Amino acid sequence: MDKDFCHDLIDLHVHASPCIYERIGNELDISERARGLGYRAILFKCHHTLNADRAFLIRKTLPGFEVHGGFVLNYFVGGINPEAVEAAIMSGAKEVWMPVFHSDHRIKKFGHPGLPNLRPVKEVTRHNKVWKGISILNSAGEIIPELREILCMIADEDIILGTGHLGLEEIFPLIDAAKREGVKKVLITHPEHILTGWPIEDQVRMADMGAVIEHCYVTANLDRVANSIIAVGPKRCVMATDGGTMKLPPPTEIMKTFAEEMLMRGITEKDIETMTKTNPTRLLSLT
Repeated sequence: MDKDFCHDLIDLHVHASPCIYERIGNELDISERARGLGYRAILFKCHHTLNADRAFLIRKTLPGFEVHGGFVLNYFVGGINPEAVEAAIMSGAKEVWMPVFHSDHRIKKFGHPGLPNLRPVKEVTRHNKVWKGISILNSAGEIIPELREILCMIADEDIILGTGHLGLEEIFPLIDAAKREGVKKVLITHPEHILTGWPIEDQVRMADMGAVIEHCYVTANLDRVANSIIAVGPKRCVMATDGGTMKLPPPTEIMKTFAEEMLMRGITEKDIETMTKTNPTRLLSLT
């Protein structure tokens, strides 16, 4: 890659501590590293709590660097909770993700929430807990009213709607409802993940409906990513890392590897720049 590859680069999917799982570093340290390499911005994702307020303090510490946070609608924050989303938006959240750990799709597939391949910072045993996953649809297959309220807030603030770990049968109604409520930024969360694994033709359909496809290095089959980028088109995709996991390189190194792997698979430098700089800039509403 060109020596200026990191200049103005943006990673929209990074995990760091404070977290309920062990992470490779904290949000400040990862931000300092990225800023030193020339990055323009990072969006941190926290599964259990609001982190946009922490991002505000990091921006004060690292002037000129755009670090932001978001909000994930897991049970930790009350699930599909409009009041919590309102507070998150008022605190500066740049993305609201649909349920991840506690999504109905995830729990039906795995039988439990959480990330078994990651070590929690503290073991807490919940005996005989029966998990009922969160769905965004009612028994008639319609978007629940609480979510429509949330979609209106996302539209009013022109921030990102992330699809999280919803099932495929939920994502298409979600995109449609989001469009109806005026949401302009729908980001399909790592479609190559073992839990999602959406066929490329479905990714094309999502993009045709106005969504952007988020390809993450850590959770992806790279051949499928390249094929999806070619089919969907780089103008409708972003590249992110989903980095921050222990025993893996720092997110900044992962992003460089991701770009090199895409180059080897026929994705051009110009297209990589579109997916790591141009499109994320628009999604974060950076000027």
